[in-house]
Amino acid sequence: MAEYLLHDKDKAAFINRMNKFLGQVKPNMALDDTNFIDIPGDGSSDDQCIFVTDNPIEEKLLDMLVSKRAFSYPVKKIDLKEMVIASRKQA
Repeated sequence: MAEYLLHDKDKAAFINRMNKFLGQVKPNMALDDTNFIDIPGDGSSDDQCIFVTDNPIEEKLLDMLVSKRAFSYPVKKIDLKEMVIASRKQA
């Protein structure tokens, strides 16, 4: 499983960009907004979301796109499990 963090305002652009590439790799393969976890911020511009996938094709494609900085907005691969463990240690 892989998780990627991005700003909520960039979610639609992220889905469109990924669907463009996924369609080239495997026809009829597409993302929608069901694989996102919304993280509210202090204001609407601070809202973030996490894209979660267990599909190896999506993960490989995203790793390549993130490493090449193919997005015009920040997308970062994260380890959600490690983040939860760290937050529990701080509590």
